[in-house]
Amino acid sequence: MVRIPTLLDTKRTLSFEFFPPKTPAANLTLGRTVAAIESLEPDFVSITYGAGGSDRHRTGEVVTWMVSETSWTPMPHLTCRGHRRADVVSLLDTYGDLGIENILALGGDPPAGGIDEAGDYRYAMDLLEDVVATGRFATGVAAHPEVHPRSPDRASDRRHLADKLAVADFALTQFFFEVEHWVRLVDELAELGVDKPVLP
Repeated sequence: MVRIPTLLDTKRTLSFEFFPPKTPAANLTLGRTVAAIESLEPDFVSITYGAGGSDRHRTGEVVTWMVSETSWTPMPHLTCRGHRRADVVSLLDTYGDLGIENILALGGDPPAGGIDEAGDYRYAMDLLEDVVATGRFATGVAAHPEVHPRSPDRASDRRHLADKLAVADFALTQFFFEVEHWVRLVDELAELGVDKPVLP
């Protein structure tokens, strides 16, 4: 496996994002999908994490499967919602032992039903700092070209992202339809002195 910043220093990358399957049939679909796109030789793949706070263990299962059954570089998503620091330490130890070298550190979606579990983290930055402190992983963070839905305004959104990119190695954007949003994001970050990669 390779660290994503090392790839970004040398080439334009191709990646895919996978949602962990929730049923045996979906597991088969994932296997068929991986086989169908294997020839595209993605530089890395990211694995989402318990959307809505559910089924977090499935991310680890998919990452473990990909490490053992493919030649790909998986990057697990990790969210701060409802986590104790001890849980994060244990999970990062597991990933490190698997040879994982990249983590996408996120705030995460609110749980289904809107009831948030108590945890030791309030913001993605808190989780990011703990991941970086291990010294074991390259770290990515989320970027929102059209501004994070909970940001009070565009300027504070960009300053917050710039603060995260002072710690993280790169950002990966939410999906967007018009390239102008991404170009503007990169330009606004550059005005704040940010030169880290922002992957669309």
